[in-house]
Amino acid sequence: MTDLLKFTEAVKKMRDAQKEYFRTRSGISLNQAKKLESDVDKMIDQVGIPSMTSQGNLFKS
Repeated sequence: MTDLLKFTEAVKKMRDAQKEYFRTRSGISLNQAKKLESDVDKMIDQVGIPSMTSQGNLFKS
């Protein structure tokens, strides 16, 4: 399985978990969504794509 396919599947699972949380507001769903978000963030970090929080403020002079 290619890395892109693994990443796509991870994002799909994450989005499904997020939708489940917002549908149910369940603590279990929230924890699952957070775990999957963390997994996706780790995959992004491995590629070296900077997150939005690591960038500077665009509107700061």
